[in-house]
Amino acid sequence: MRWKVWVGVAASVVLLWVAFRGVNPGELVRAFREVRAVWLLPALISIFVRFWVTALRWQVLLRRVKPISAHRLFGVTMIGFMANNVLPARMGEFVRAYALAKSESLPASLSFATIVLERVFDGFTLLAFLLGGLLFLRPEPWLIWSAVASFCLYLGVLAGLLWLRGGRGPGPLLAWCPARVRDRASRLLDSFALGLDALGDRRALGLVSALSLVIWLVNVAGVWATLTAFSLDLPWHAPFLLLAIVAVALVLPSAPGYVGAFQVGTVVGLALFSVPESTALSFSLLYHALNYIPITAVGLVYLGAMNLTLGELRAAGGQAS
Repeated sequence: MRWKVWVGVAASVVLLWVAFRGVNPGELVRAFREVRAVWLLPALISIFVRFWVTALRWQVLLRRVKPISAHRLFGVTMIGFMANNVLPARMGEFVRAYALAKSESLPASLSFATIVLERVFDGFTLLAFLLGGLLFLRPEPWLIWSAVASFCLYLGVLAGLLWLRGGRGPGPLLAWCPARVRDRASRLLDSFALGLDALGDRRALGLVSALSLVIWLVNVAGVWATLTAFSLDLPWHAPFLLLAIVAVALVLPSAPGYVGAFQVGTVVGLALFSVPESTALSFSLLYHALNYIPITAVGLVYLGAMNLTLGELRAAGGQAS
């Protein structure tokens, strides 16, 4: 685990150097001074609306397993995203699965299966944003290849999930494992497959798809409000494409909180619309902080309310990852 921490920190240092290289500090300060703070309020509100809708979506995915209140799922979601901000190795999703499993007496692998489904729906939604945004531009080859690679990745994951749900798990692979390992892996796969029950419910899939779109439209609204705070009058499709490009950048290794990766992704995305690098960087720093601080603070509050500790989450996430 320790090597992952240092790789992430080193990557963040390099990415920050790339983002800040050639930027005049005076221009950064000037951009911050010209921010219209009134537009930051709707951006802040959009964050909590987004996570509440995320909790509603998670509730739908879990409905066939166990009915859980949206408020409980909202708290667990905030804990997971807080963990991504403060713990290494991006263990937030594992932390979410652990926190839900502990609070609701569910197998952690079942909880994790529903989170994997969330990521698949998020991936296809962002891919639609990316492809839609590229229709208005003359995209660079790397953007096209990113879209193709993302589509293949999510399609492959979805095919694998459908395979597992159909009871056709990797039996031949497990057959070569020692009996003790094979039995434990089989139990984990069985409980994981139970978390994929929503794949057999067309109505649930339709609702999850609609909620996924709402989640990212709310995210777009927050980005648009922050762009407006910087007096950036960009085409309507700019926030869609920006979110998709930042999502691609966040795949890069980084320190907790996606430091560096977020900045590079934002600068690259806004460069497509001829936004000066200093303005793009100041936007990325403010929007990043606008997300990081409240998510971390609220997540820590829910952490205490659920009688969990960061040390416990770090241990659980480290074992899972």
